[in-house]
Amino acid sequence: MRKNFLLAVIAVIVVLSGCSDNARVPEGDERYTVADPAEQPTDSIETQVPDEPLVYDPHIWSSWFDKYYNDERRELFHHLIDALCKGEDTFKCESREIYDWCTNDVTLGELFPVACMVVTGESGDGREAYHDGIGRICYKIPKKDFLTRERAFKKNVTDVINAVVKSSYSDFEKCLALYDYMESNYEYNYDWPDDTTDGFVYHSFMTHKGICGELASIYTYLLLVCGLDAVCEEDKKMDHAWSVVTIDGEIYHVDPTWSIKKEGEKKLFLDYF
Repeated sequence: MRKNFLLAVIAVIVVLSGCSDNARVPEGDERYTVADPAEQPTDSIETQVPDEPLVYDPHIWSSWFDKYYNDERRELFHHLIDALCKGEDTFKCESREIYDWCTNDVTLGELFPVACMVVTGESGDGREAYHDGIGRICYKIPKKDFLTRERAFKKNVTDVINAVVKSSYSDFEKCLALYDYMESNYEYNYDWPDDTTDGFVYHSFMTHKGICGELASIYTYLLLVCGLDAVCEEDKKMDHAWSVVTIDGEIYHVDPTWSIKKEGEKKLFLDYF
């Protein structure tokens, strides 16, 4: 494992089923004759509402965090996200403890991966990082480069969720569609450039390569962006990580690592879904 995750959660459950039926209408049988829609009352015609494009909102959160963190911490972290998207140098923060948590690489890696390892609270210039409700933001790369990077990340996430998920999907359908996306587009890969300054989750998202920690974090992040409630779970004894997601009030464990498709393979294995 390259890093520890924000939370460890425990839950076990997996059920899914479905069915379909088709019937053929006998030709010429008046009992099955369909009237001309133009002759029917307007309120009797079923209209199909087109899917609205999904909008990427970086202000994600999981209810699993509420067990450890209150609404104030969520709000202050979102203040940091807003400040970063504007290229600001400070953000409102009520305490040094929360400031340290907000600017931690683990927190950023899970909740705003584009800023992980390129934004820090400590600049090394001797200036106080936090004072009187205001936290400093220090960029390890030129600010204009960070803003370019942030806009590109936003576009990539937006493109992915709109290519994979429809707004009309149920939570289960979103979960399955994103799972198929991960298994079809990502590669399990230990190799990592020694000179990278990118956060692991961000780098994996951009290159489509990583190990269990990154894969689970990306899948969890996309679930959260699509409105599902999810979190990463880590088992240190197994040295493995996966995602935990809530669907219709039930908790499910989903592992995006072990079902990655081999080159040319089309079948999606659901053993770990």
